[in-house]
Amino acid sequence: MRWHILILALALASCSAGKEAEEKYHMVEKAKGGKRELCTAAGEVAAAYLADRNQVEYERWKLYRDTNCMAARYE
Repeated sequence: MRWHILILALALASCSAGKEAEEKYHMVEKAKGGKRELCTAAGEVAAAYLADRNQVEYERWKLYRDTNCMAARYE
């Protein structure tokens, strides 16, 4: 019975706001969203990783956000 609780705990631990936001970003990307949409979505991913306290992913997604936002200026 205890291993059910352990499996559930591991499943919940693997979910994070950052991963969910990242999935949404990829949905926008696959839907051929414009650079402005990608800029916004990347910013949401960065914010989610910041909330998760994941500095490496936060900095990575800030760079994606900056790149997409810069490209959006020329759309």
